[in-house]
Amino acid sequence: MTTTPPPSGPPFAAHDPSFQSAPSGAAPLGAVTRPRTLENPEIGLRERAVLAMLRGDEAPRSIAVRFGLPLEEIFYWLDVYREAGRRALGG
Repeated sequence: MTTTPPPSGPPFAAHDPSFQSAPSGAAPLGAVTRPRTLENPEIGLRERAVLAMLRGDEAPRSIAVRFGLPLEEIFYWLDVYREAGRRALGG
């Protein structure tokens, strides 16, 4: 008799159509984040992208292209910054 292994991943995500996960590399608020090091360059990248969004001198899509980040991710981190401040970006 063979058994089928259980599906991987959180069980609620597969059954809840409204579930939306955070962008790749995004940590939930309150999560322990790694300190800024050469091993974690994406922190500086996300900070610069969010600060560019806040300045408003450039279109969001242009900022996404310039930093090589998905537009959804930049908006996610912008929301994180507005809710919890710069330290919440991981820096």
